[in-house]
Amino acid sequence: PQQNFTRQTAVKVVDQVLDVLTVAAAAAIPLFFLPVTSEAFFINKHFLMFVLAAVMLALWTIGFVLKKMVKVTVSPLLLPMFLLPAAAVVSQISAFGGGGGSIAEALIGRIGLYFSAFIIFMVGSSRRATVGRWLVGALAVTAAVLGLASLLANLSSLSNLSILSNL
Repeated sequence: PQQNFTRQTAVKVVDQVLDVLTVAAAAAIPLFFLPVTSEAFFINKHFLMFVLAAVMLALWTIGFVLKKMVKVTVSPLLLPMFLLPAAAVVSQISAFGGGGGSIAEALIGRIGLYFSAFIIFMVGSSRRATVGRWLVGALAVTAAVLGLASLLANLSSLSNLSILSNL
């Protein structure tokens, strides 16, 4: 029997993918931005944020079109999350008066990260309530991994001290 791919099925698939991407973004972003990673991964960190934001925004928009309804959750953190990239844009524009750098470089740099974070936050905060429970678990696992990485980094730096060689 052949099944029809209905609008409701498409909405369900888009919602499930967005739910998974929201949890994956919450878990992956802190891991990619570990302090112990070198600058060699700087472009990869930007790329992760840009791709996540672009895919999430595209799927979110597709969901709006399929549902024929726009739903945005307004939270108290939404305004500060928007003002940060807006202030960065104003700062960057005023810095161009003195010369140096191109607008494209600035948009790919810190400003791009701020806007990507804003988009990820806006899409993620508009997800259904069950995603919040998944986020708690994902962030707990991420915190454990970050704590373990920090502990191992500190222990490896302590092993180089001469005080510990006498023990």
